[in-house]
Amino acid sequence: MAPSPTDAEPLRLRHEDGHRTPEHAHESGQAFLVAAGALLLTTAAGTWAMPAGHVAWIPPGLRHATVSHGPLDAVGVYLAPSRCGHLPDRPALLRRGALLAAALERLGNGADGDAGRRERLLAVLLDEIATAERDALDLPLPRSPRLLRVARALMDDPAERRPLDALARDAALSRRSLTRLFRQETGLSVGQWRLRRRVVAAITLLAEGRSVTDTALTLGYDSAGAFAQSFRNVTGAAPSAYRRTI
Repeated sequence: MAPSPTDAEPLRLRHEDGHRTPEHAHESGQAFLVAAGALLLTTAAGTWAMPAGHVAWIPPGLRHATVSHGPLDAVGVYLAPSRCGHLPDRPALLRRGALLAAALERLGNGADGDAGRRERLLAVLLDEIATAERDALDLPLPRSPRLLRVARALMDDPAERRPLDALARDAALSRRSLTRLFRQETGLSVGQWRLRRRVVAAITLLAEGRSVTDTALTLGYDSAGAFAQSFRNVTGAAPSAYRRTI
């Protein structure tokens, strides 16, 4: 486990595009506002996209690796395990609320040296994290080897377009069994998982500065319009909202 920062210590992440952090864990929890770029976090249980404009939560003790897409800038705070009992026990992508963002920026910049005010601000932050609405930009991995083979194929090639029957044959399963078991182990249908995988890939490409059209074609869409509609169905926003301005 990596050396743990002290409780409520400011957290600042500034990385170049493509920066990789090998698998590690912190004793403390981490809450941070992603101001620019996107962070892709991977654990044994799955992958989470953490793009600009969102708040990311990483629970204490979780082994994870990260890759930065686009120049990454994030600000936040480390939280002692004793503060995290009622917070999510898995990584989470939280909707940016004004109070949540303001608390993270203030704590992360270390602007308030008064211990009493800082404790009150931390109490607000903990309540905001516990109650914030979450965005579904995670890719949970199935447990069984055959289903994991399907998920890995889709992960390796987000533009993968083979029909469900072909994926089922590769997993030595019937179409019905693949459909039932995949949803049972991930909470998503194969189609939903595949669409979310494309959106996660799109977020990383857009954060690197790729155009919406180029991103759409890279991911196998026939048009930017079709891509934009699929993207909006998952995120509720247009792809351009996630694109880095060069």
